[in-house]
Amino acid sequence: GRWPGLVMMTTTTAGVVGDGTVKDLLSAKVFDALERVFGEGTWDQSAVLQAATKPEFGDYQSNVPMNLKKKLGKAPRDIAKELVEALDLRGLCDEPQIAGPGFI
Repeated sequence: GRWPGLVMMTTTTAGVVGDGTVKDLLSAKVFDALERVFGEGTWDQSAVLQAATKPEFGDYQSNVPMNLKKKLGKAPRDIAKELVEALDLRGLCDEPQIAGPGFI
């Protein structure tokens, strides 16, 4: 497809806890997985997740794997795969998908 590395996340309301928005919770989970898999200081927490640019991409998306390509010396799609495998998003969203060259 056109976006072979894009990871798409579609949320459920079951994950909303307290004052945290679903986006806040998902961002924290993605950031935690980034640090566990690739080390502390890998990425700025505020930039790990954004609203999807198109409805067919889900509710949220992350291009972090694309931006980590040079820093980690790996293909973005491989980075996305490692990141998705480390994510525990049960109850928050559908299983993340990788699309395009390395988007989540």
